[in-house]
Order: sequence, then structure tokens, then C-alpha cells
Amino acid sequence: SGGHNGLKSIERALGSQDYPRIKVGIGHPVHEEQAVISHVLHPFRGEDKETIDKVLAKAADAVEAWVKGARIC
Repeated sequence: SGGHNGLKSIERALGSQDYPRIKVGIGHPVHEEQAVISHVLHPFRGEDKETIDKVLAKAADAVEAWVKGARIC
């Protein structure tokens, strides 16, 4: 779950950590934990917005391929 409460809830409901998921990294702005929290919760801007749009398109393609039976690693 990596500390993510939503994923912890899914794992409790399933009784397992074995389920498909797509992970997207956030990078790390500065070294303070509070800065990372702010970074994660802040809207995407500029170059980050362009990057996330591309990443989400690739993630959507991966989900579609997985639903159609492809093995995604």
C-alpha cells in the first residue's frame, strides 16, 4: 500500500495485496516531508501538466490492453 490509505482499504477488503494496479511516481521536490505532501496535493502545472497528460494516456492504454488480456509488467 506504500502508506496510501485507499490501497490499505482495498487490501483489507480483498484480504490480499495481490491485485493489479498501475503506479505513477511523483518525483521528490525538496527534502522535507511536508514539502512532499504539498507537492502531491498541489494541482499539476506547466511541464508537469504536459507530462501527466502523457503518462495518463499511456496508463489508459495499459489498462485497455490488460482488459483485453495482455500481460502488462
